[in-house]
Amino acid sequence: METVRREQLSATYNQMAQVLHGQEMPDKKRLKLVEDFMQKSLMYSSPATLKAYRTWHTQLPEEEEWPREAFRPNSLRYEAFVKAMRKDLGISNWGLQDGDLARIRINDFDEYP
Repeated sequence: METVRREQLSATYNQMAQVLHGQEMPDKKRLKLVEDFMQKSLMYSSPATLKAYRTWHTQLPEEEEWPREAFRPNSLRYEAFVKAMRKDLGISNWGLQDGDLARIRINDFDEYP
């Protein structure tokens, strides 16, 4: 059962990580991806992943241009969501500090308040 669950989640989690971490795509496709994520995650995701997604998603800034001070906290909430997805897939987060995943993509991450 665990293998089936991970198979169901792996492609969806990978797509969510790509889209939410800067891959450009039309809004319609992005909305479809989030809808697919929600559908699969309700059945297969761990409680930790569902909670991490909710924490990140409900606190997204609503402005089109985010205030500078919103960037770092949002990135860390998103990172917690990604770590929860990784754990669901059986990937260890041991040794990762807060911000390590963000720094892979964002060179000046530590310059944000």
